[in-house]
Amino acid sequence: RSEQKVTLTRNILGSTAAVLIPAKRRNADIITALDVLYSGAYRRLPSVLRETFEDYKTITDEQVVTTLNQLNDAILYRLRLHEIVPVPMSQYRVCDGRAWFAAPGLFEVALTVTGPEETDYWYALDMKFLVEADGNDADAVADFPSDPHPWLKGQIISNLNEQLALNSDLDLDIGDPFEEAPRRKLRDPSKIDTPLVRAYNMLQTLSLSYELEILYQQAMRQLKLGWQDVMTVVMEPNRKSFVVEYWRRQPQAGPSLVSQPREGHPAMRPETAPLLGGTLTFSIVSNASTSSSSSSSSASQPHVANVLSLLEQKIKSAGEQMTQTRTPTDSEEPMQLRVEWKPIMTALAIPVLQADMDLDLRVDPSKVDFNALMRSVTRTHSQAILRAVHLQLVKPGQKTVFSSEDVELTEDNDTWGCALRIRLCPSQTALLSVDPRTGKITMKDIGVFAAANRSGKFLSVVKYVNKFPGLLVGVIRVLKFETIFFELEQQARYLGLHATKNIN
Repeated sequence: RSEQKVTLTRNILGSTAAVLIPAKRRNADIITALDVLYSGAYRRLPSVLRETFEDYKTITDEQVVTTLNQLNDAILYRLRLHEIVPVPMSQYRVCDGRAWFAAPGLFEVALTVTGPEETDYWYALDMKFLVEADGNDADAVADFPSDPHPWLKGQIISNLNEQLALNSDLDLDIGDPFEEAPRRKLRDPSKIDTPLVRAYNMLQTLSLSYELEILYQQAMRQLKLGWQDVMTVVMEPNRKSFVVEYWRRQPQAGPSLVSQPREGHPAMRPETAPLLGGTLTFSIVSNASTSSSSSSSSASQPHVANVLSLLEQKIKSAGEQMTQTRTPTDSEEPMQLRVEWKPIMTALAIPVLQADMDLDLRVDPSKVDFNALMRSVTRTHSQAILRAVHLQLVKPGQKTVFSSEDVELTEDNDTWGCALRIRLCPSQTALLSVDPRTGKITMKDIGVFAAANRSGKFLSVVKYVNKFPGLLVGVIRVLKFETIFFELEQQARYLGLHATKNIN
């Protein structure tokens, strides 16, 4: 055993000595130190280095300013005489040897050129998205900043440079140096190259996808904050759209007849309520249909920017000889983030009017907020349902038991956004509302003489109408009769009279 320890110790010492050899400090070079100390330079360089090495001259500030001004002139010359600039990028500025293009609500990118010649190409220096999450959502702001993370920005700029130089005739040093550069096709001389159009199409798609991912993350976070039972979020495999379903309900297995029919009265059959309140779809779609549909009106009221862009494109495509027009290699592909709301018109088995469901849903790129959009949709839907109930309660007919003064629609409720104030009797008033989150009906007593012993009755009524929402109007009418009978019975007992209910 002692021999094993000695052998192990010898091996460890040998390995340690082998490791320390490269770490050994060099001996001090006294001659070199004295040369540098007295002359300030190293005199004993090999002749090969002295002959091939060339010291770079320092560039003065005046030369830097002159070079940048010449580069600014070259950029302006190309933009004004040769390059086809997309309409959203037409408001650009040139300074410090680069051109800043800003597409409102999409992106901002800085481009420059390699030189003043026609064969020189564009390449990107910097970019950022003009898309931001709502400031109240700190997690989304941290995960999706307007200025992308360095690794993401590097990938975007690298791919953008490949698109800018796609039809260049020069051998370019762009892309991943460890990957073999793809073989590029020779540019057709009968076509005019449009690198800025390709850059716009690429950055536009990335900006809209960035905005869609922010909305999806906010929807998934809201799903975990108490909405998982009433809402679903499904993203498409291509990540170009996702669908949100709200007010989901569990199927209710109830009896075919809610109440036994009496003589001369029809049976109350519950209407089956849909298991869904509606859908909200966020998708990236082409905007070509919108532009084509508005072309007829554009003839009478032309858009100045579009007309100027069209004239500029025709002039630049004609070339110097102005004899034949060259077709562009790429065309602008307008895209948009569309929000489509498809509500179930008979949600809660209560038909609503189409006029009450009109809602303009648009996403503000500077303040992306899924919660605000969802709250606007559910509040509008709940308000439409309450308006439909209001019309049915005060509708003239044989079954009318409420006057217009008994039912009042209030839209200044901070909690629900809208509520029905129903006067059951002079001393008792009920507040009917629809929960925007769950889509369930709620009711509470807000009368002047509201009693705690009546809360149980309201709870049973709410539980019943949520199970069979199609019978809501009939239940409210019955509730009014029962409330009046109860008040009369209480007043009779207070006066010492004997009161008996007649069921028939």
